Amino acid sequence: MNKKDLKYFQNLLLKEKAKLTKGLNNLEHKIDTPSGSFAYPYHMADLGTETAEKEEESIIVTSIGDRLLLIDEAIEKIRSKTYGTCEKCGKRIERERLKVKPYAKLCVSCKEMEEKLATGR
Repeated sequence: MNKKDLKYFQNLLLKEKAKLTKGLNNLEHKIDTPSGSFAYPYHMADLGTETAEKEEESIIVTSIGDRLLLIDEAIEKIRSKTYGTCEKCGKRIERERLKVKPYAKLCVSCKEMEEKLATGR
């Protein structure tokens, strides 16, 4: 991959990282802060609803954190000049795939094979 492409994908990854970090900070703040009338629930159902919402938000926070780790790994690969190489077969990951998912670790063929094995097909 040439320097221009590497710079393009690095910028793409950094923008995605900034967006996710901002969203993560907002969600973490929301999870840590009691919400409106739920700060002092008057009914057990209210408490249950708030708890369910907080659990769902915690799952989203974990998912965002996982994606941020993938982005950091991709940025490190750019620095080490291994970005865009499939971790399974060693071939180049298609540029179009990287445009859609710049932190992809596998080429389309290897990803499809992985998904087939995971589903048992």
